[in-house]
Amino acid sequence: MTIERSGIGDRHFLVRTPNWLGDAVMSLPAVRAIKERTGRPTIMAPRFLWDLYEGIADDTVDARLPLREAIAAIKQRMPDTVILFQN
Repeated sequence: MTIERSGIGDRHFLVRTPNWLGDAVMSLPAVRAIKERTGRPTIMAPRFLWDLYEGIADDTVDARLPLREAIAAIKQRMPDTVILFQN
């Protein structure tokens, strides 16, 4: 399978990671691929997982923020695309 790279490099992705450590570890290859293709992923994860995404994340958002604060944080970053990795 070949992934088309044109037009992706200038997009900003928000990646909502799983809450569980094992699931978050399994998401790492996909998150790294997003980083390689876009260079600008924002990771939305619980704080205890932030170290796991060090070197991959361009920015981080605490996934356990109250709803209004989470919405404000996402709006402030203006992602083009949001990707959700479920538990």
